[in-house]
Amino acid sequence: MAESNAIESFRDLVAWQVAMDAVDSILELVAREPLSKKYWLCDQIARSSTSIAANIAEGHGSGSRRMYVKHLYIARGSLNETLTFMEINRRQKYATAEDLRTIRDLLHRTHKLLNGLIKSLQRKDIP
Repeated sequence: MAESNAIESFRDLVAWQVAMDAVDSILELVAREPLSKKYWLCDQIARSSTSIAANIAEGHGSGSRRMYVKHLYIARGSLNETLTFMEINRRQKYATAEDLRTIRDLLHRTHKLLNGLIKSLQRKDIP
């Protein structure tokens, strides 16, 4: 019997899975010193990064293609916000280059997946 590629849950979306991998890496990073001592920054990073996956999930469950796309755009905005916080970390030397590279790679992959999902949902020929 062939495997089904049907998306039954937001958990089946590769964009959500990769966004969650990024959240795991980010939350691990903000728990370490010296970044953990920068509460305001840690809070902002945690909020923006978790918002990416949360908006993908919320959009998927919205029941409307228009609302789904809207939430994917919000997720993309949160992703850009998170990338900005990663740049602050780089400039302030709160994290190693390797830590930031791993996170940026995950965020860039999520960005590409979000763009593809948005494009596919905006196609007129799909129900």
